[in-house]
Formats: sequence, C-alpha cells, structure tokens
Amino acid sequence: PGPANPPAQPPPPGSWWGDDPGQSPPGWTSDDLPAPPGSATTPPMAIIALVLALAGFIVCGIFLSPLAAYLGYRVRNQIDRTGAQGRGLATAAIVVGIVGFLLNLVVVIVVITSPDFLSDLEGALT
Repeated sequence: PGPANPPAQPPPPGSWWGDDPGQSPPGWTSDDLPAPPGSATTPPMAIIALVLALAGFIVCGIFLSPLAAYLGYRVRNQIDRTGAQGRGLATAAIVVGIVGFLLNLVVVIVVITSPDFLSDLEGALT
C-alpha cells in the first residue's frame, strides 16, 4: 500500500495555485489566501473622511475635523456590518479628526485669550 499522506503534486505547467477558487496550495487553507481582487472594496467615504481629517490641520479644522471624525465613525460601523475593507482608514479619520479638533480648539482659545487679540479687536471695532 502507498503512504497514508501522499506528497502534494505541483500544479500543472502554465497554472498556479489559486486559478481555481477552491484550490489552495498544499498545507494552506482558504483562510490563509488573500481575498480575490474586487471581493471586498474600501468604501469611498472612508477615504473622504481621512482626507477631511487631514485637511482639518490646514484649513477650517474647527469644522472639518469633527465632520471627519463623525464620517469615520459612521463608515467604520458600515464596514463592521458589511465586512468591507478600510476599517483602518476609518479609524485613522476618527483619531486624526479628534486630535485635529482639539489642537484647533487650543489654538482658538490661545488666540482669543491673548492680550494682543483683545486690543486688536477693540481697535478694529472702533
């Protein structure tokens, strides 16, 4: 009789493991293989949320950063429900959005409470 576990045969010439969706290389399971292209896409909202969060560091951070964090939170929940890719982008948008908002808030408070700001504002209003 032959061996209990015959050695795996290499793929036929001109083919590669994975040509057949049910075929895995020897010793691998289908969970070890990367997802086929197009099976799970990144929602565009995850990218938009991260871009808004990064833009919040440059312009209108007091408004863009909370919006980015909110969108990141919403899209991360959607990703968790659907199993799509992009959870890291959504989480990054949340973190960067919150940090950007807090930094912008500190800047606004420092500017408003500075003595020069109050005197300049008083001069501009009169």
